[in-house]
Amino acid sequence: MPRVILLGAGRAGGFHTTSISQIDGLDAVCVADPQVDRAAEYARRLGCAVEADPAKAIASYDADALIVATPTATHTDMVKLGFAHGLHVFCEKPLGLLDDIRECYGASREAGRELMVAFQRRFDPEFRAVRAQIGPQRPQIVKLTSRDSPMPSAPYLQSSGGIVKDCMIHDIDIANWMMGGDETHAVPTRVSASAYTHHPMLKEIGEHEGVAATMQYDDGALAVIDVSRTCNFGYDQRAEVFGSFGMIQLGNRRESVVVSHGGDGAAFANPLYSFPQRYPDAYRAELEHFAAVVSGETECDVRESQVVAGEIICNALNAALDTGAAQDVVIA
Repeated sequence: MPRVILLGAGRAGGFHTTSISQIDGLDAVCVADPQVDRAAEYARRLGCAVEADPAKAIASYDADALIVATPTATHTDMVKLGFAHGLHVFCEKPLGLLDDIRECYGASREAGRELMVAFQRRFDPEFRAVRAQIGPQRPQIVKLTSRDSPMPSAPYLQSSGGIVKDCMIHDIDIANWMMGGDETHAVPTRVSASAYTHHPMLKEIGEHEGVAATMQYDDGALAVIDVSRTCNFGYDQRAEVFGSFGMIQLGNRRESVVVSHGGDGAAFANPLYSFPQRYPDAYRAELEHFAAVVSGETECDVRESQVVAGEIICNALNAALDTGAAQDVVIA
């Protein structure tokens, strides 16, 4: 059973703590975070040690792998430090900027250790069921909606890298995956995007509230994505795939499956409140996959080419937002 060090005692560290406690594939040896009180609570749940200094934890504990769930700006350094100590690494996205991504994968190869970037939606059983139904066929259009609940705090948003890289990247990854046909993924050739902002706080900090994007692939197929930082009825995450095979839809998970019908119509429960509530199965499954990768039982499903393509597409979409003009996607 691979022994892991968990870096980060924030929200991501919390749902990874829950996942580790529920699976047999990983054994936690330490949780590290300057917020020692919260780290100690996670360590108590996992029955392991606690450290305030992530670098000290990496250097001091006998482990096989590292889970990086620290603040975004620290990801690249923590990943490289893990490889320098001979550890396999699982890292929350983003791994970094384009050069950082390539350097981290280079460090992975040099160390002979695995690197897995977290794209949890691919491991969600419902998204996987949609992908399985598509099979080798190529959709004509993929539509994805992601509307966040609750809205993140201003300090988080100001360090997040923007809505495209922080939020829409998951939809970009899913769209490319669903468009993959017989391949692992497809990459669009051209993208466009428009944005709006109405929320006063988001206007004040210069953050887009919502973005609508289109991505066109080499055969003309389209992905249409809309994302929002705000949603007053819960976490709205839906997908629709259309093609010669027909249509496949994936709706929201809701607070209740009970539907009430009456003379005034039908009443449904709201979607689940937030993404940690929506994706517990996916977070658990992705760490189970990481454990299998570290143990040599399988190859990593999240590949370097996909992570690189995602960053290049995000840069093209941000350029489209800045200029108002569609952008070509060039994978160099």
